[in-house]
Amino acid sequence: MDTHKRAHLVCNHFSLWSYLTIPNLFLFVFSFTIAASASPVITVLSPKSASGGSPVFYEAYAVSAGCSKGVSSMRIYTAPGVIAYKTSGGHLETFVKLKTGSYNTVVQAWDNCGGVSKTAVPLKVNSAAGVTVYLPAGKSDSAPVHFAASAQNPACAKGMSAVRIYTGPDVSPYTMPGTQLDAYVALPSKGYAPVVQAWDNCGHVFKSSFSLAVSGGSDGYLYGSYGTEDKGVVQLNIDADGTMTNPNGSGGPPLYAAGGAFSMATDPGGWFVYVSANKGIYGFAVNPKNGSLTGIAGSPFAAPQATLAMDPSGNFLYVTANSAMANGITTYRIDRSNGVLTPTKKTTTIPQGSGQFTISNQYLYLQGSSQPTEILGYALDASSGALRAVPGSPYKSLGEATSSGGTQGGAKESLLTLASSNKYLFAGADVSSSDEINGEVFTYVINNSTGALTPISRPPLLAPRQNQQLTNVWADQQGKFVWAMWQDTADVDSSVATYDVKSDGSLVPTGFVLSTPYAGAFNFLQEDGTGKHLFSFWQGSGQQGEASWDVVNGDLVMASHVALEQSFPSFASLALQNLEAVVRKRPN
Repeated sequence: MDTHKRAHLVCNHFSLWSYLTIPNLFLFVFSFTIAASASPVITVLSPKSASGGSPVFYEAYAVSAGCSKGVSSMRIYTAPGVIAYKTSGGHLETFVKLKTGSYNTVVQAWDNCGGVSKTAVPLKVNSAAGVTVYLPAGKSDSAPVHFAASAQNPACAKGMSAVRIYTGPDVSPYTMPGTQLDAYVALPSKGYAPVVQAWDNCGHVFKSSFSLAVSGGSDGYLYGSYGTEDKGVVQLNIDADGTMTNPNGSGGPPLYAAGGAFSMATDPGGWFVYVSANKGIYGFAVNPKNGSLTGIAGSPFAAPQATLAMDPSGNFLYVTANSAMANGITTYRIDRSNGVLTPTKKTTTIPQGSGQFTISNQYLYLQGSSQPTEILGYALDASSGALRAVPGSPYKSLGEATSSGGTQGGAKESLLTLASSNKYLFAGADVSSSDEINGEVFTYVINNSTGALTPISRPPLLAPRQNQQLTNVWADQQGKFVWAMWQDTADVDSSVATYDVKSDGSLVPTGFVLSTPYAGAFNFLQEDGTGKHLFSFWQGSGQQGEASWDVVNGDLVMASHVALEQSFPSFASLALQNLEAVVRKRPN
């Protein structure tokens, strides 16, 4: 299991040739020990086993404590002088195709201060037909789980057809065509018996099964859009117990330039942070040692100021533009090593006025603009990142209660917010009539094989809250709770209430209600991977900054508060914006 700190929302070097000209392999390997004492320090996450099939999955990262300018580049050598792969920055993630045989491969890194180091990765590549699972490398892991596998059958000249993950019987969150698969999968904390299965084009099926205990990983860093003048992105540190601290102590927190930050997203591995801003999409690489951000080569990437969504597998970024100028979701491919974005030229047109969206596994659900309201469902293509409609989309009504055209007892419903867990989609709706403004949350069961939505048989109606309007809904990553924010229509006060998620998806209030001092006082809610802490921007009654909340049976108890001199720039479009992102810490 890897040791880097990662993200739930992201050259001058010493010459290698003096080493490569030494013909004696023993001297070549011995030189690693000499170089290893210098910066940077390399951690190899894969391959861990000395034997496996091809292609071989490599993942490694490097940090340089003695160089404030960071790591410049990394390479894989499969033999002296033979470069199999190279990338900029301090992270490397790729498959390398190797012939059968024994290798003394090397992962090497350079920093921007002239330091260089190497790590030997000896391995034996076999020719056995079947599946090799490179990650997860142990019997336990923290969510989201990084799966990396390859398949081969030398006896089939037509090659491999596809590789698929099963996390349970008939539960397949990810499939990749071809010989290899590299994806993150969000899984609630419990025990699993995953199967990685592959098909060749000659009619053969291969499987590799194993046991896996999944736990929630604690967060390491929180990043947020900052400043009344949209100055950029600030960083706060998160301790293992959920306590937040300012890395600079009592001074201003670290600030990274991204003027006009509108929306943020982090990749599930925690290597990259992306910020939609005035000049395009700013990409930052996360330093695994201290959470500091470094601009990715080519950033900012050309794109309209829009809402960002991360593909849960970590391979694509979705940019949703919704304005008079453009209405569509555009896909960008993420270079898994260095974070560089490349447009795929895949754009899906969406209705003008479409609102919030949520992603569950390989499916994206979007609030449509029609009245009565509708929900649009899309499957994310694992190979191209393109979107295709799921069966039954668009969904024109919200459960049984609105089967008569979106009204109930003369009241008119409009969809306000969407949230999802692995199993359910929660649609928060405002219910307005002549004498009451209220709200309710409808639950859909997500078919993990197709993405289709089915309303539960008894849509839950939240208890009436006089003159309270539902404004936002958040779903617990562990699938246990839903938090709903209510706004007093006659006053500035608001509140957050907790609901238990029952086995059928229905919601039952726990009785917990947190009153907040005025509108927008509890916003940008983020949950850590353990399900024990929430983080939110908090403002009111002399408090302004970021608050950490302990989750106790779904109830919220404030744990710490970091004061900030300036507020986040906007509370006007919370349904369309995500101005905070967290990067998780994953212990070894």
